[in-house]
Amino acid sequence: MTANVQPVADAAVLYGDQRAADQKAIDQLALDAANQANASLVAEYEAYKKSHPDVQDTITTLAGMSYGGNTDPSAFEAEVGNPVGVWRLYFQGSEVAKAVTAIATAGAKGRKVVWISFKLPASWADMGKGLQDAWVKDMGKRCSDAAVAVKVTVCTCLHHEPEGDGPLADYQAMQKHCLPLIHGLPNLLTSIILTGYPQQYGGTYAAWTLEACYPGPSCDVIGVDPYLMYGTYQDYNKTPPMVTSWTPPDACMKTFADFAKAKGCDWAVAETGQTNEAYNAPPAGKDGKGFLAQQFAKAKELGAKWYCYFASTLNSRGSWEIDSAEAKKGKRAALAEVNKRDS
Repeated sequence: MTANVQPVADAAVLYGDQRAADQKAIDQLALDAANQANASLVAEYEAYKKSHPDVQDTITTLAGMSYGGNTDPSAFEAEVGNPVGVWRLYFQGSEVAKAVTAIATAGAKGRKVVWISFKLPASWADMGKGLQDAWVKDMGKRCSDAAVAVKVTVCTCLHHEPEGDGPLADYQAMQKHCLPLIHGLPNLLTSIILTGYPQQYGGTYAAWTLEACYPGPSCDVIGVDPYLMYGTYQDYNKTPPMVTSWTPPDACMKTFADFAKAKGCDWAVAETGQTNEAYNAPPAGKDGKGFLAQQFAKAKELGAKWYCYFASTLNSRGSWEIDSAEAKKGKRAALAEVNKRDS
């Protein structure tokens, strides 16, 4: 086992009772058992859960979404039958007050996590030099205070999907300088979010490896955006030709999961999407209708902390949205199934 606790023989202490042992250690031990395919340990764990129905199984992946342009997903939640677990949001550096309001709304609506990407008030280079430390500290404190007030978790990201947006060295310096300023605040986690494909397959942005982007222990969560690109176009104007390559549901995930485990942090799907074309008219031999369920299942299997779908037309090369007639042919319902709490 890899968890930094002493193994114990009593399954009640090892796996179930949150009052008897550190829950994070319990969760890590359970994940190790599953990952190592230790049949005896897994059987013990399952037997204990069955005999103690009051014990919560916390090894789970919380599903969620961004919806429109930071639109409240209440109508979608009504279809699902419960609040989305993670509400994914995007704000400019000048919009911290809007972020605080959104955190309060999340608490009122019963959402558990608010994952916020902030565009920065200055260049990466200036952020890395400490010229905006006051903004970083103020943003962190206000988000933390808001999260504590309504008993939710807020996770912040400073400039998501950075590949190609500036010099890698400036990005590294920015993250390494800024994240320690807010890391450890109550109810607040820090994250970086990468597109995933350069880290998995290389290409134009091959220098942006996970090792190069990881800022150190002040990062709690590493996010990845493993979109299925089939049905997208060359730019936001939908310039043809349409992309016809099909990536598997688990694209990029194991690479991120393995890296996060090695670094002792969590990983999560920060954005993903499936076009209406991929759902309703996939290429021969591909399971468009089952893709989202399969992708979510793989994220859970690999220990993702969260799984978020990008249900929006903003800055989109493809039809990720869930409100059109095409989406309502089935993709919206498929996403609703993923977001059911008992998925």
